[in-house]
Amino acid sequence: MRAHFDGRLRAEIRGSALGSCVVLVRRGDEPLRETRLTVDAEGARATADQIIGELFPHACTSAECGSWVAMGAAKK
Repeated sequence: MRAHFDGRLRAEIRGSALGSCVVLVRRGDEPLRETRLTVDAEGARATADQIIGELFPHACTSAECGSWVAMGAAKK
């Protein structure tokens, strides 16, 4: 996951195997875009950043955007 605009916008990459990645862009709990990719999770980062740039053009700065971080599985 990578947060943008102080956490108000998120790019999430779900799945890690080649061909099974999905990039989800959300504003809070509201899904904005879902894109399926044929790359692995590491390769999906650049595409996720491009999608964010298309939806909300901006230059990422440490004050507004976070680094990519791993998300853990949801606890039940």
